Amino acid sequence: MRWLWALALIASSAHALYFILEGQEQKCFIEELPKDTTVLGKYTASEWKNDQQKYEQNPQQIVLISVESMHLRHKVLNQKGSSSGKFTFTSSDFGEHLICINAQGGHAGWFSGSKTKVEFDLIFGEVAHADTGSSTKNNIDDVAVRVRSLKYVVNNILNEQKYQRDREAEFRDFSESINGKVVRWTLLQIFVLLLAGFLQTRYLKQFFVAKKII
Repeated sequence: MRWLWALALIASSAHALYFILEGQEQKCFIEELPKDTTVLGKYTASEWKNDQQKYEQNPQQIVLISVESMHLRHKVLNQKGSSSGKFTFTSSDFGEHLICINAQGGHAGWFSGSKTKVEFDLIFGEVAHADTGSSTKNNIDDVAVRVRSLKYVVNNILNEQKYQRDREAEFRDFSESINGKVVRWTLLQIFVLLLAGFLQTRYLKQFFVAKKII
């Protein structure tokens, strides 16, 4: 059912969400990506103003964004930016990627209990390529965007299929390794039992001969 999830993801071409950061809190979430998938992220951080009772952008705020491949334990991106901006990266491997964000240095101070609202948007694949430059985006008509989206759908399905085959091959190798260990352990147990039976029989025979029973 993973390919159905992929189609649902592609149909929207983006993930949009927002969350609240308390002080120096860091929020993280996981995206499972095919290999060589381009991801474009857009964010806007707004600090809570008690006097105005609303969220407002603060130019002094610094937003830290990091992306890590959980399978490779490799840092894909580590970026420091202003209160509003973009970031982009390309997945180097199949699997889960940990995306973390936090905001620092607001009006209330580095160690305060300030609140920051972060609006977050992720765009995937060819659509992300098209959106990385405003000049390029302005030159792409609706048909071209649809073609790009369709191409991404096809490529993503192929990548998902390859990912499934790789996972199945990895699981098969693991299962064969476990089965081999079980067989060897079973054979070792049989050998030990046969050896113990042989030694016991030999000992009993020598015992009976010594006692002149046989």
